[in-house]
Amino acid sequence: MRGVQQRVAAPLGLVAVMMTAASAQSWVVRDPQEAPPELITYDRHRGRGVMLQSKVLGDFSTMVQVSEWDGIRWTQLPVSVPGLPYLDHCSFTFDPVRRQSILLSGGVVVGSAPATWAWDGTSWTALPGMPSQIASHRAAFDESTASILVFSIVSRLTWRFDGTTWTQLTFTPLSTSVPGAAWTMAYDRVRARTVMVGGNATAVTFEWNGTAWTAETPVPFQAFGFGAWPAIYDPQRGKVTLPNLNGTSWEWNGSNWLPFATPTTPFFQNPLDRHFFHDEQRQQLMVYIDSSRSTWTQTPAAWVLRQRLVTDRSQFSADHPRGDVLAVESVWSNLVFPIPASVLRTTTLRRTPGGWQEFGSLGLPGRLGTAQSDRDLLGVIYRFGGTTGAPALADTNELWAFNGTAWSLVPSPSAPAPRANSALAVDPIRQRLVSFGGSQGGGGTLLNDTHEFDGTQWVQMSLPNSPSPRVFAAMCGSATLGRVFLFGGASSLLGVPTFTDFWSYNGTNWTQLPQPPFGGPILRAYLSDFPAAGSIVLTVFTEVPGQPDTWRWNGTAWSVLPDAPLGGDAGTLVTEPVLGQVYAPWSGALLTTTPSIAITFGSGCASSLGAPSLRPFGLPWLGNASFAFDLTTALPGLTAGLVAFGSQPAVIPLPGGCTAWFAPEATQLVLANAGFGSVSLPVPSLPSLLGAQLLAQGVVLDAAVAQGFALSAGIGLVVGD
Repeated sequence: MRGVQQRVAAPLGLVAVMMTAASAQSWVVRDPQEAPPELITYDRHRGRGVMLQSKVLGDFSTMVQVSEWDGIRWTQLPVSVPGLPYLDHCSFTFDPVRRQSILLSGGVVVGSAPATWAWDGTSWTALPGMPSQIASHRAAFDESTASILVFSIVSRLTWRFDGTTWTQLTFTPLSTSVPGAAWTMAYDRVRARTVMVGGNATAVTFEWNGTAWTAETPVPFQAFGFGAWPAIYDPQRGKVTLPNLNGTSWEWNGSNWLPFATPTTPFFQNPLDRHFFHDEQRQQLMVYIDSSRSTWTQTPAAWVLRQRLVTDRSQFSADHPRGDVLAVESVWSNLVFPIPASVLRTTTLRRTPGGWQEFGSLGLPGRLGTAQSDRDLLGVIYRFGGTTGAPALADTNELWAFNGTAWSLVPSPSAPAPRANSALAVDPIRQRLVSFGGSQGGGGTLLNDTHEFDGTQWVQMSLPNSPSPRVFAAMCGSATLGRVFLFGGASSLLGVPTFTDFWSYNGTNWTQLPQPPFGGPILRAYLSDFPAAGSIVLTVFTEVPGQPDTWRWNGTAWSVLPDAPLGGDAGTLVTEPVLGQVYAPWSGALLTTTPSIAITFGSGCASSLGAPSLRPFGLPWLGNASFAFDLTTALPGLTAGLVAFGSQPAVIPLPGGCTAWFAPEATQLVLANAGFGSVSLPVPSLPSLLGAQLLAQGVVLDAAVAQGFALSAGIGLVVGD
């Protein structure tokens, strides 16, 4: 009996260890990562959109990350696709029979070995790998044969995968009529046909009837880049459609593509950056836009923005009086370089609990290479300098101020000479805006002058010492350390070679300080104040494998922090104004001493058809309105279940060999559909909740087992920031 007690108590020891680990400093990612989605499908069983992204790590390795759409927002899950280095020429489709999202790799790039993986909402399972002849393919689930139909544009072969076995079907005699690279497939549930359409100037359409492809001859219509306009099945219309964003979409009636009117989008359009899926549970057509990292719902009258993230063209400011973060994003609507002034604009965004809210330009003109400050004791956010678009490509010395509502040009006759790519920061002790360096004449001349702005006029400072001329320097002010700090920068607009020197400025002089012990060159660097720790944080982007990239300076010495998930060269840092932590807004990661934790411990007891599973959706961080639990069972007819909650771990033996891992203090009803249900548990944005602990366990009723119920394993939660 003593040995049994030790075994059942072991999971509680794990809980204690993990709860203690909550005090370790770490980065917590709240939003989908920086990479745009490579693939999106819709899980009809669980009512979730599933997004896969190839994420480039700081050491230049790659991983495939998973995010899910719950009808409110995308939430990144703490799992990745195992053994898949990069998404390239892959397909992703949902298998409603086996209730799994199936990823078919087999790309043509080095390292993308043929593989097949299944995602069930909790974990990935390796399936029999696809034949090597399949590459650059499209796939759709054929419900008439309960299998996935795969067509390879490279080998022109058609294959069927039933979840266990790959079967080659007829050699597809499409000859020269085969669609080009821009092509797409979808299954027509009403007509029991798989529809494939592609082409460049004029659409080419084929249908698969379960045994062979048939070339269709619809009335020709202009194709519009099918590689970026995927065919989807619209259950409301009962047809395969090609949704569009310009006011006209298309549907296939079995013999023709017919146009139908849809709302015109109000946002920037790039024909290569949209991913459609139909949210059948909520009866909504959704689109994710790569270029703006935004998710939209189509209504009969308009497209409605549901979630907005920020892009790698953004600059960020901590708005301390308002307690949030402001982003200014450069936007252009073509890929012509140099960027014409006619298409260059800006948009201003503010971080909200639901993501980022976009307000438009608010009077700010489009510029490249500007510098931007925080909003602190000066009461405004400043934006300085920059270059106009083509054909002028003129450097400016404009100073723009944001008062929380709109941008306005600040009269400044004594402003520094026109420039771009300078550094800007607020000295919070002396209440001055400090500008350093930059470039003139398209980068032909580099500067190292220091200027201060007191809210009325600019003054060029005459200083005994100064960093050398440079562009792209990282700079921030620190109230706790009483200085403005500058690190690195580059000696040309190409970004190399880079500097690794570190300086402080007190209003009368620049002083060079010790730099971190780097082991190689630095490509870019970012600085942020870290008031919660009385220090500043430096993150560098380097090509040296294994070299630490995130450091903290406490005014005396450097120490290493966990690597920041900046996402390659496009990251940046900003102070999170409420918590005083460091925030990496493009990756949505917060450097915290109170990480959010959700761990599974103990074991459950099975129903008559298998054990139920309770899985947290997201992590319990302050302000996470989408935090929830998914309760999945093996009982297809289950319509309801319970999630029990408690605060103190315990071992409570129950009938049927079941164990309750705590004494329940509250329960929440879960309404289920075909054995799957979800219960929302939004986390308020209250600092008093930091470190709060909660235990949860799923309960389902089953008259077919002696005890009449089944339990999931336990879940331990720690509320973090």
